[in-house]
Amino acid sequence: LDEQLGYHDEAVELREEITRAQAATLEEKIERAIKRFDKLCGVRKWKQAARETARLQKLFPESERIRGLTSELELRHHAYKRSLLQAYDQAARNHDVEKAHELLVELDQYLAPNEAAALKDSARGVFKAKLMQMGVQFNLAVADKQLSGAIDIGERIVREFPNSRYAHEISDALPQLRKRLAFERT
Repeated sequence: LDEQLGYHDEAVELREEITRAQAATLEEKIERAIKRFDKLCGVRKWKQAARETARLQKLFPESERIRGLTSELELRHHAYKRSLLQAYDQAARNHDVEKAHELLVELDQYLAPNEAAALKDSARGVFKAKLMQMGVQFNLAVADKQLSGAIDIGERIVREFPNSRYAHEISDALPQLRKRLAFERT
């Protein structure tokens, strides 16, 4: 337009409009990428969020918002770990064995060895209480002849506490319980 037809002002205006459209498209892409990042962090898929962050930093190296995602990911990860630790501490103080056990299992993937060592005594108490609780449930189910429930609880004990003496005893008893259950169903 400018060189061949002499429409200089129109050519400048058209170039500016194209530049604005490209910038808007780029911002939309960045916004969608950050929403994906937020979603991954929201469902605590930290490794996937880290891979997405690295990918986005290659795609949008000039974007300040994208450059900040690495530190944002670390902040969110640590904040979630802190919230788990606080919830665990509260559950342990309230003697809520079920909740404390559930939180310890989740915390396992977040704690460094020295952090795990700090919780060792507390965790040992929670696991022991949880095993005892499940053992009582198992024994009551057997005594009440609720064999299906007893088998389910027994399998959980074997799966969650495989190194315990009680898990070995239950593991030995499970085949007999299954036979009794099959006999009762026929």
